[in-house]
Amino acid sequence: AVIHDAVRPLVSERIISENIIVAKKYGAADTVIAATDTIIKSVSGEFIDEPLNRNEIYHGQTPQSFQLKIIKQAHEQEKISVTDDCQLVLKMGRKVALVTGEWINFKITCKEDLLMFEKFVQ
Repeated sequence: AVIHDAVRPLVSERIISENIIVAKKYGAADTVIAATDTIIKSVSGEFIDEPLNRNEIYHGQTPQSFQLKIIKQAHEQEKISVTDDCQLVLKMGRKVALVTGEWINFKITCKEDLLMFEKFVQ
């Protein structure tokens, strides 16, 4: 099963193909791009608690891909609050392999994103 956000209209064929290959091999795959900015953790939202090691941090994208039996089992477990399907699979104790994403596979969530998308497709 390949699950993709409709708000990421610029996904490439390569990303989709690699997701399918990796999900077949490992059971679950998540598309990610490596963080290039310094990432700061702040619990209060006012002060820095700690900088995180950006060599270990990735931005999650979609698609996320799974062997069908795995994603079905993930959705049948006790309902928990998550932001994506990979988190459900991780909660089952399964590993999720990484597929290298692309910056152009960005998510359109605000007016600025839409403007960037419009400029790109012109």
